[in-house]
Amino acid sequence: MCDDLDELLDEVEQKFCSSSPPYKPVIKAERMRESSDASLSELDSVIKDICDDDPSVNQELLRGRSTYESCGSHHEGPAAQQRCFSVLLGGSNVAMGATVGSVQKACNRLRCLSCDFHIVWFDNYKWHSRSDYLFFRNNVPDFERLRKNLVRKNGCRAYACQCSWLSVEEVIEVSSTPKLRWVCGKH
Repeated sequence: MCDDLDELLDEVEQKFCSSSPPYKPVIKAERMRESSDASLSELDSVIKDICDDDPSVNQELLRGRSTYESCGSHHEGPAAQQRCFSVLLGGSNVAMGATVGSVQKACNRLRCLSCDFHIVWFDNYKWHSRSDYLFFRNNVPDFERLRKNLVRKNGCRAYACQCSWLSVEEVIEVSSTPKLRWVCGKH
């Protein structure tokens, strides 16, 4: 609305004021580009302030993502973008990591698509039969609060998010359990 008023005032000045400079129409796209450039530079300065205040922030990562031109072109390397070939769960005797090729490992970067939480797991424990949805919804990811429904069992691994839970002893694929909507969140 301010833009429209400015245009109207410029038009009035051009027609009724003889000493005013000649009218130059301003295209809305130009104004939008100017305002977006200003907001980008403001955003860059805020990011720079954060980096200056906290030296633990990864400067390279922020520099690569501080402008819109570089979004999507910043690569953290092949290891950072790797997903499990098949998403596996396993007991405490199964190594954790990325399943690549024929090396089977239980994925340690699981994420639930239903509740959007990271999956927590506990080696040498299984879930008690009285565990229910509300218990997990209120207590994940706090181990101290979850402990009351964990039962000690060697070779077992208890997995949970806020909406699903499972105790596993053998290697299984996540896709073989239809109620689970867990995926690898990249390694």
